[in-house]
Amino acid sequence: MRPQRLIPLRLPPLVRTIFMHQYPMPIDVPRLHSARWVVAVLLGWSLWGCGGGSAIERDAPAEEAPPAPLKTSSLQGRWTAPAGATSAHTLLVLPSATDGTAAVWAITADGQALLRLQMQATGAHEVELRGWRHVLGEGQMPSTVAWQGTAALTTGSASMTFEAGTLAFTRVDPLDQPPRLADIGGSWSATLGEGAVVLHWSVDASGRLSGSSTTGCTYSGMLQENSHATLFDTTLIETCQDLARKFAGIASPRPAMDGTVSGMTLALVQEDGDAALLLALRR
Repeated sequence: MRPQRLIPLRLPPLVRTIFMHQYPMPIDVPRLHSARWVVAVLLGWSLWGCGGGSAIERDAPAEEAPPAPLKTSSLQGRWTAPAGATSAHTLLVLPSATDGTAAVWAITADGQALLRLQMQATGAHEVELRGWRHVLGEGQMPSTVAWQGTAALTTGSASMTFEAGTLAFTRVDPLDQPPRLADIGGSWSATLGEGAVVLHWSVDASGRLSGSSTTGCTYSGMLQENSHATLFDTTLIETCQDLARKFAGIASPRPAMDGTVSGMTLALVQEDGDAALLLALRR
């Protein structure tokens, strides 16, 4: 017959004390060993939970920090397309000192279009350009431009590609030398419309511009030293038969072999954004 299991009685503390004193219970050896085993297991779990002496516990792997976004200030300069490129442009990249963007002026190789763009970094290597394309001398309204691309900066070289590699540029000048008004003072001239119009301008020591054209238009304006790049911030007012147009943009000096400034390229957009001027001035 299977032995019957005893059910322990729950007695009040005082009765239990008297009862145990008068009738001490025998020691159950198997039950004692079982109790020791339970205590050992509980002690082990307690130590493991408190971090003491366990080889199982490991530190969680540290999360990798995301790569730092590209700074447009690292892309300042003059950029040109490779020789023989079918879509050749010259880019002038001028980072903003306040919002992390950059103003970009792009000139097509044939001089027939001027692009006024804004650059925004969108990742560690990714950039986008958005803005307007002005066809010069045709009275056309500007069209929108949106380029997506990447930039690669290494020691001694910098490159950018846009539109799945169809537009490629290499930096040829960081434009990091301070401009000097003394370098551009004097007389300047330029031709428009395949020589049909000739401009005669002068720039004084303080950067004031004045002059006229062979068609009777007059010009006034100001060139100011840019605080970050080898360029001049430029404003221009063209007055033709009592009709005045205001333009703003940049003037980029072109040094000669001896280091003197022998030419300037002016890239200007009308105040209302409807028209643009691209002028190649020479001494």
